[in-house]
Amino acid sequence: MQITKASGKVEEFSRVKLERSLRRSGATADEVKAVADVVERKMRTKMPTHRLYKLAYSELERIRPKAAAVYSLREAIMELGPEGFLFEQYVGAVLKEYGYTIKRGRMVKGKCVSHEIDLMAEKGNITFIIELKYHNKRGIRSDVKVTMYLYARFLDIHLGHTKESSHKPWLMTNTKFTKSAIAYAECMGVKMTGWRYPAKEGLQDLIEKKGLYPVTVLPSVNRFVRDALTEHSVFFAKDLSVLSSREVQKRFGVNADIARKLVKEANTLA
Repeated sequence: MQITKASGKVEEFSRVKLERSLRRSGATADEVKAVADVVERKMRTKMPTHRLYKLAYSELERIRPKAAAVYSLREAIMELGPEGFLFEQYVGAVLKEYGYTIKRGRMVKGKCVSHEIDLMAEKGNITFIIELKYHNKRGIRSDVKVTMYLYARFLDIHLGHTKESSHKPWLMTNTKFTKSAIAYAECMGVKMTGWRYPAKEGLQDLIEKKGLYPVTVLPSVNRFVRDALTEHSVFFAKDLSVLSSREVQKRFGVNADIARKLVKEANTLA
C-alpha cells in the first residue's frame, strides 16, 4: 500500500513508522496495535498522509484522549496560523518557561542598517537573536538560504555592537531543516531548533518536557476559542486545567458547554 506525502512524493506505507509515532504519544502497546489495525483497514492506496493522520487521531482520541492530544502536537502548532504571529507569541511563552527573558518585535541597530527582530531571548550574559520560521503545512523545510540570511543579520548586529559580544544567532521553526541548512549552521555556530532537531532538544522536546502543549491540542478549541484564549495570553492547555468551567466561560466569553469541555480536556493532560 502506498501513501502520498505532503511534498507530493509517493512512498510505501510503513506500519513501523506509524506505530513509532503512536508510541511517542504515550499510548500503550495494545492501544498502538489497535489504532494501527484500524488505519490499515480503512486506508486506501496513495492516501495523503494528512488523511492517514486523521484516521489515527480519530481512533486514538476515542480510546485514549490524552495520548491523542500529544499525538496531535505537530498539527496543533500548525493551527497557530495561518500567519506566524501566534507562533511567535507561543514560542516566547515556551522560552519563558525555560528561564529566558523575552523581548518581541524589537528594532536593533546594526553596523549598516537597523533590524526588526522576531524574538530576543536573554539568559545569563547571552542574548539570542531569534529568527522564527513558521509553516502551516507539512513538507516544507527551512533551507540554507534562511540560515545564511539570519547569520548575515546577526553579523551586522554583532559588528554594530563590538563592545557587546554576547549576541548569538538562533533559528527556530515548527518544521524541519535541510541538510545544507544544518551543515551551514554547525559551521557558523548558529543555534538551530526545529521539529526533532537537535536530538532530544527539538521543539517538541521543549514542549513535552514541561507539558507546554498549545491550547490547540484540545479538540474543543476552534478558531474563535483559540483567539479568545490567546488574546488573554493563554497559550498552554495546562493553564485551563487550574480554572473552573465558570471561570473559563466568564473570562474568555465562551458558552457553558464549551467551557466545560475545555476544562475536562485540559485536565486529561494535567
